[in-house]
Amino acid sequence: MLTLYPPTGTCSGSACSYPSTSASCPSGCSNGACNGTGWVAMNSGTMNTLYSAWGSSPTSVWVGGVSGTLLHWNGAQWQARASGTTDSLRTLSGTSETSLFARAGWTLRHFDGANWQDISALVGFTYIDCITAVADRTVMVGTFSGSVGNMRFNLTRVTGSGGSWVATLLGSSTVTEAHCSLSALPGGQVVVASSPALVWNGAALVQAGATARDVASQVSSIYATSPDHALVGRESYNVEILNAGQWTSLNVGFEPIAIVGTSFTRAFLIGGTDPSSTLGLPSIALWDGAGATTQTLPAGTGVLLGGWAAPTGEVFAVGGDGLILRGP
Repeated sequence: MLTLYPPTGTCSGSACSYPSTSASCPSGCSNGACNGTGWVAMNSGTMNTLYSAWGSSPTSVWVGGVSGTLLHWNGAQWQARASGTTDSLRTLSGTSETSLFARAGWTLRHFDGANWQDISALVGFTYIDCITAVADRTVMVGTFSGSVGNMRFNLTRVTGSGGSWVATLLGSSTVTEAHCSLSALPGGQVVVASSPALVWNGAALVQAGATARDVASQVSSIYATSPDHALVGRESYNVEILNAGQWTSLNVGFEPIAIVGTSFTRAFLIGGTDPSSTLGLPSIALWDGAGATTQTLPAGTGVLLGGWAAPTGEVFAVGGDGLILRGP
């Protein structure tokens, strides 16, 4: 039996609590996750390109794709669902069955468990580059302003109450490129893959790591477990590693277009040698805190473009032609 804790809890005064749940592991468990039996291809029921995934549990997983494609896994089968948009669902990020956010094209949408709502115009957004949910009906949004040579990254918190939404600018920082990726931490903190890498510590945007690190150039993804521990994937086939506040770089031989995991010593790098082309070789590698080990994938696996890891250890990887893998 595995004891699970949510990434976000509740705080009152100086005390915070994280209610736990239990999950059975048929193949046993180790390192805080259920043991797997290998990667398998699932029947998604679509041939559309899939970009993103998020779930509230291994038996309730959402996948987004091209032209508003939206799928839901109920533990037994994948079902097509209406997204209310024809924009591609590039990012899905949520905190519960009744609070799921999507970056659809360059717009921001929210699902309350029954209906989708476009909230971009309600909070004044015309262009969104990155998002991550931090609480029910609360999402952090990364945008850029200015021009080349005078560009700024802006971090905004968007919160919904009833039928209204409020955007609050939390911080702004000078950057060199308009690319970002966000990873939420407990307590509302956020690690930002930008130029340079930043941390929202609850009060201000500050430098990530003991020294400044520009990770926005060719940035693909980020996975963080604390303000001092993060993995950033780049098109250059490198993973920028923030470990105990110190930055290093590792070439993994492919572009990690998505990084998901259950801890800093159990993260999965998902991507390929050319994720934008069917000619590229797909790959998934396991980061164990010291190095990355390539996983064995089913024969005929195509382009990989995104993924999500359940707290129990299962990982869902998605990609071209309706590809969904579950493992490991």
